[in-house]
Amino acid sequence: MPRSGFVQQDFLNEVLIFSMADHIYKRLRTLKLGNSEYHYDKSEHFKHDLQFLQDHGFIGLKPFISELEKDEVLIGKIKLTPCGHKFVEFREKYEKKYSSLKTDTPTLRAE
Repeated sequence: MPRSGFVQQDFLNEVLIFSMADHIYKRLRTLKLGNSEYHYDKSEHFKHDLQFLQDHGFIGLKPFISELEKDEVLIGKIKLTPCGHKFVEFREKYEKKYSSLKTDTPTLRAE
């Protein structure tokens, strides 16, 4: 693959990885880390975020989202799919790449 092909693939990877809203990614990462203190707050925002992650194939739920109770511990009820695990690993790789930047948002380059 010519060098420009690698640059284009890297650019597409960055677009994909940073296209997920940060607050939704943080929920996915927390689920991957298995924090036993992660409780469902039954807000519309939380419900929406879980639905997004489920609809896009990042998580699997044993109960339906509507069956989750307020303050219920989510670890063990929600599992990351292989895609969810890979997404977190991939994004962590790219976040390390940009950790030296002073801005919160990476600057994507199309070369």
